[in-house]
Amino acid sequence: MTQAAPWQLEILGLRSARGDYCWLDLAAPPEWQSRPGQFVNIRCDDAADATVSGQEIPWTGDGLPDAPHGRHLHGPSPLVRRPISISRLIDDGDGSRRLVLLVRVVGSGSQLLSNRKAGDRLDVIGPLGNGFDLGGPARRAVLVGGGCGIAPLVGLADALAASGRSVTVFYGERSADRVPLPLPESARPTGDGVVALRGTPQLPGADLILATEDGSLGFKGRVTDAMAAWGASCGWDDAELFVCGPDVMMAAVAALARVRGVERCQVSLENYMGCAIGVCLSCAVKIRADNAQGWTYKLVCRDGPVFEAGDVIFENKWEGCKK
Repeated sequence: MTQAAPWQLEILGLRSARGDYCWLDLAAPPEWQSRPGQFVNIRCDDAADATVSGQEIPWTGDGLPDAPHGRHLHGPSPLVRRPISISRLIDDGDGSRRLVLLVRVVGSGSQLLSNRKAGDRLDVIGPLGNGFDLGGPARRAVLVGGGCGIAPLVGLADALAASGRSVTVFYGERSADRVPLPLPESARPTGDGVVALRGTPQLPGADLILATEDGSLGFKGRVTDAMAAWGASCGWDDAELFVCGPDVMMAAVAALARVRGVERCQVSLENYMGCAIGVCLSCAVKIRADNAQGWTYKLVCRDGPVFEAGDVIFENKWEGCKK
């Protein structure tokens, strides 16, 4: 695994996708080695190069002071990097490799990234965090993603398929116009039927089962409903779960795994974070522990983002998904 370090990576391409997503391709250095489930922390704007750390900032007492780079501290240039999952590490076959990232444009930082152009360079720290454990004995790998949680599952599906395991990917969104994956013409609404798409462009070694809440594509309903329908016919024997998405979805999948006797379920948490190196403590989560209070804090950036589902305390969200 590559030692986490700052890199200046060239943008090879930026591709718009449905909804508010875009795919970002970065040139990977020859020594880069990352595992599925790891992430990078990206500086979004060159104007953030000047740091306010350790500097005295003049202030008149009126309003907010100006930062050293000339912009207001509350202005459009984000001072904090943005953590983004590594979707894939691709060998292009000519000695070059690229990182593929999925960016959801929801704020000032991601908006700045989406406005970049091929040839620009980004200040990237990574790879960061602990990825998925691919060494489980189960023959069937079931991957479950919701929203931008599909990002780390793409490269994970590649790795699991390459190891000879059977891979099924469930992906849930609110509607068809929010699905960022390129899909074949055969993708269509299926009502309450669970239909697997085989050999899709970004998941060539996996079966893809789509679920949309409004029924505009794939199964009509939540992704956990599609999983339950699929499990009723395919069963859960010799299966292992890998999950990334909203907390409430991951809690529901973890509960399903427990009820159905799936021995192992790994979840990749998506938390806001500041430094991404274990210093600011802003991404602390409760993890079960053998102590008097029954839990301890761990950091998503340093100890995760991947944890065993049974160890994560989803608090009231977990309780609501036990039914």
